[in-house]
Amino acid sequence: MEGWHEVSVTSETQVGIVAIEATVNEFAQAGVPVEHWIPEHFDLK
Repeated sequence: MEGWHEVSVTSETQVGIVAIEATVNEFAQAGVPVEHWIPEHFDLK
């Protein structure tokens, strides 16, 4: 949700986001290539 501060999420969803970010960081630290990607034409409005 980086950069999407206008999108409100429940506390449960926020816990999930934190868990996913932690997992991604663990993969990155283990040497797995990690890329920040947003689909073309993706719009939350």
